[in-house]
Amino acid sequence: MKTKTISTFVCVMLCGLAYSQQTVDVLGDKIELAAKAKSAKELRALCFTTGEPKELSEAMSSLFSVFERQNLQASEAMIHTTKDHTPEMKLPGSFQGKELEYLIPPTHWIVIRFASKEGEQPKLDFKLTFPAVKLGDVWRIPGIKYK
Repeated sequence: MKTKTISTFVCVMLCGLAYSQQTVDVLGDKIELAAKAKSAKELRALCFTTGEPKELSEAMSSLFSVFERQNLQASEAMIHTTKDHTPEMKLPGSFQGKELEYLIPPTHWIVIRFASKEGEQPKLDFKLTFPAVKLGDVWRIPGIKYK
């Protein structure tokens, strides 16, 4: 009986340790899975949105809906710290002429290549850069707000 209790305790401790030491790669994997599942809702669930204005939240949901309309394959996920990589375009950009900023400054960038499946039209091939930040023990995509 003691052996079983100790084994269960060790298993719980190790599982908890693995969860608490989650790396940013886990978020990259979740983004790829949500895209593969064609689920804008799953992608949006990966975002930290507390304090995000409603119109910006709706715009982000609309942006993520591209994954529901297209059969996209994710590949070539690359993780960079914000110190080691500068995205090609200024992020988060602007909306209706107003400059934006992240709710929480990202510490990493997750760059993922997306392409349409072989033989599908229209032929798409692009890279998206997702910001990433660790909140507690969980990696999230930080939401946006007006500057």
